[in-house]
Amino acid sequence: MPDDLILEQLEAFRVLSNPIRIRILHQLRQARSVAEVAEALAVPPTRLYYHFKALTEVGVIEVLETRKKGTQLEKIYRICGRMIRPGPGIWKSVEDPYEFADVAAAVVLDPARAELVESIAQNAAQGFDLGTVRGTLGRTIATIPADRIKEFADRLHEFLTDLDAAESVDGVPVSFTYVLLPTDPADVLEPEGKNP
Repeated sequence: MPDDLILEQLEAFRVLSNPIRIRILHQLRQARSVAEVAEALAVPPTRLYYHFKALTEVGVIEVLETRKKGTQLEKIYRICGRMIRPGPGIWKSVEDPYEFADVAAAVVLDPARAELVESIAQNAAQGFDLGTVRGTLGRTIATIPADRIKEFADRLHEFLTDLDAAESVDGVPVSFTYVLLPTDPADVLEPEGKNP
């Protein structure tokens, strides 16, 4: 499987802006059938077929093989790349940069919000003892020297690549969401198009 999947069409990111599809992609880091993914997500397989079709149509997942299971054929799927990124051609499929920004934010933040709500709810149901929670949650705004922003992003990417390479089947599934953007309007180029 290639490390990066470069998507050139905004429609592909629209398809990804659905929390259940992000959960499906996480499961498909290893080749699996719809039934296997459904079992892992504790949902009926019939609830997932539509999502698998949408992800296949935009080239985010692919059928790796078809095998016989009883009297039926079962498709085995996998994700087409470990990291999904927009390619330079994405701007040709976008009329308004704010439209892409909105879809990109939905792809990153909507699943993160759903995972956070689920994790907090599960911990709360078990008594929410902060001493037993394995993880952290926070948000900060920092002032980083302009010449160090790329260094920070590169080091973060390198760290995540190292963690990804060390991933194991018996490890603890975690969600890690990050956003590193200039927040001062003077540091952001003014795009053409409508204001947010």
